[in-house]
Amino acid sequence: MHALDREFQSQRSFDVHAAHEFDSSACRPLPARPSVDLGLGLRKARFFDSCLRADRSVEFPRRVRALSPVTTRESKLAAVAAKVQEVRLPGSPRLPEPVPTRITTNNDPQDWVQKSITLMDGLAEVQAPLKQLDRHDRAMQDLVNQCRRVRLHPATTGIVRAQGEEKLQLEYGFLTDERAEAMNDTLKASSADVREARFRANGLSDFGAGQLLEALPSELESVDLSQNDLDHGTGWCRSFRRLNKLRSLTLSDCQITDNTCLELLNDLVRCRSLTRIDLSCNAISVGAAFQPLLKRFNYLEELDLHWNHFTGEGAVALIQGIMDNEKSGGRLCYVNLSWNPLGKSGAEETCQMLVKYFRETTVLRHLDISRCDLSLACCRHLAEGLKENRSIVGFHVSGNEATVDAQGFLAWDSVGAWAHSTCTPP
Repeated sequence: MHALDREFQSQRSFDVHAAHEFDSSACRPLPARPSVDLGLGLRKARFFDSCLRADRSVEFPRRVRALSPVTTRESKLAAVAAKVQEVRLPGSPRLPEPVPTRITTNNDPQDWVQKSITLMDGLAEVQAPLKQLDRHDRAMQDLVNQCRRVRLHPATTGIVRAQGEEKLQLEYGFLTDERAEAMNDTLKASSADVREARFRANGLSDFGAGQLLEALPSELESVDLSQNDLDHGTGWCRSFRRLNKLRSLTLSDCQITDNTCLELLNDLVRCRSLTRIDLSCNAISVGAAFQPLLKRFNYLEELDLHWNHFTGEGAVALIQGIMDNEKSGGRLCYVNLSWNPLGKSGAEETCQMLVKYFRETTVLRHLDISRCDLSLACCRHLAEGLKENRSIVGFHVSGNEATVDAQGFLAWDSVGAWAHSTCTPP
């Protein structure tokens, strides 16, 4: 018995079929290793190889003969022939392979490619000309050809959207300028009903943004191009001249500077239906550029300019433009100027303009001037202007030398006094 045990112990290490491995120190079995499907990678490789072979079998001979890329019409011809072969009755003789008897092509992409298929069933001869491709098929063909021209894989580019959907969401996808150019024709053909487009964080520059805006319909009401570097040029701004139905524009964190902002605001003058403009987190300091736009935009309700460079004369000119909006019949009720250095240069003039605004406005509801480096003297001056205000219900000054308490009063702890404002308590 002991001899058998010793023989078993000596041969245990050579047993490759053991279900468990033993730990010599703990002398207890370890859990079996999970099985790995070694054929999964091979199956994937074969699948992609078959896809590439299918593409090469069609494209390579055409390229050798200097022919144009295969068109969707020829692919549709093969699909029709396959359908005809599938629907034959059981026991009936197999139909001969369809042979195109006449192919006429022109350089004009709008011309039809006429094809006739002769189907012989022993009794009659039937001709089945293909119909003209609709706009979506032509756009998909153009997409594939454009992707090949710029050396992009068309399988990873496209628009997936429900039929009749008014929202187009292509966010956080690293779309890039090349793909935006490749899908320009597809977007034109499939976006007639789009009213809201979101292209946030796609690695776009001014060129890619211009390609997307050019393809969108003139009835577009909302567009978001935030977190794209759009300050390399101003050509994309001209696309807004035809988007006169636009109601919401979001260009946050787009590296926009004064020169680009001037061109953008000049091209936005026709978009008088705008109710919301978001140019936050940029490098804008020219407040005078907003005055012509604010005078004309009577429907504007929200202006978000936080985290920019407004200070001194630029800040004074901006506040004057906001006041002119109300004088011309505007209804701008939400203004966000937080994280701008209002208290750095020309703080006294800026505060005097804000006090004047507080005393005259009747439509302003929310004002955010948080973290603007406003000193205690500036905050006291603002509190005097708030005493005569009857419209503001939300006033944010955190990060300065004063705060707003729970009852809606502007307060500063260093002096121990309370300057009453007319902000309605929450």
